[in-house]
Amino acid sequence: MKTYGDSTKTPAGHLDDRCYILAQFPESSNLDWARDLRSILGGGELKYKSFLSLRHRVQSNRQLWGRIQSGTSEASIVVIENAFYIEAIMYRLQNEGADIGHDIDFEEMLRLAALCMIDHTPIMRLRDMTEDLLHGPTARFARYDPESVLEKIGHKFNDAVIFAARANASFDIDALDRAASTNELFLSPHRPRLTSELDQIERIFDNEHPKSAALLNEMMVAASPSNCTSTKVSESDSSSIDALQAADFAAGFACEIMMNELNDRERALRRHFRKVIYNGACR
Repeated sequence: MKTYGDSTKTPAGHLDDRCYILAQFPESSNLDWARDLRSILGGGELKYKSFLSLRHRVQSNRQLWGRIQSGTSEASIVVIENAFYIEAIMYRLQNEGADIGHDIDFEEMLRLAALCMIDHTPIMRLRDMTEDLLHGPTARFARYDPESVLEKIGHKFNDAVIFAARANASFDIDALDRAASTNELFLSPHRPRLTSELDQIERIFDNEHPKSAALLNEMMVAASPSNCTSTKVSESDSSSIDALQAADFAAGFACEIMMNELNDRERALRRHFRKVIYNGACR
């Protein structure tokens, strides 16, 4: 099985006000709505931004608009909220007596928030899996820690954001419907299904951040129960893949829902999409 994901960011003047949004469709999704919408928008590659200027024309076609709403609702949405991790680090540092801006500058605070974000991802829990479930690759996985991951993906806060979103998206499995977070998948009764499903799903993301895709693939292969060497996570050009174009549109649709919501953005997303992973939380 394969899934296809693409992303966008909420518009914001400051880094701590921004959210990274990733939408993902399984290959079994019915994407006729996306192909029909692309045709109405003039052909070429379907992008959410190309829809904006022709929104009224599309929405006036009630049958198509209903199919678009229904089709986008089949996506899984992953949100990484920058402020969630930055504020968590600020709270921790202040509790430790640090003077933000004096003892810790903004760049160091962002680095610590990036490390926290990486460590919060479910893929980092693979190192804690018992050897009887992983059939031995625990030692191969032990070399991955937040510091080494950040170094491999590019050092910057935004690198950690993309890695975190993709890492959470890589744990979008059936059992997630009954778990409270992606990290809860490592607890009974979800754990046995986790190990089997992870080995069967290939995640394909739009070209954006090859280092995160390469490292996630490396980590997935290292933790594979079957000790396989096949590709688990990769990037591809969206120009010829309907599912990646649909994911771009769904990510933009999710972004608009969030920007139009004044109170609870997470709840607004959950009202529309079949599955939402918000800072790792599933419900």
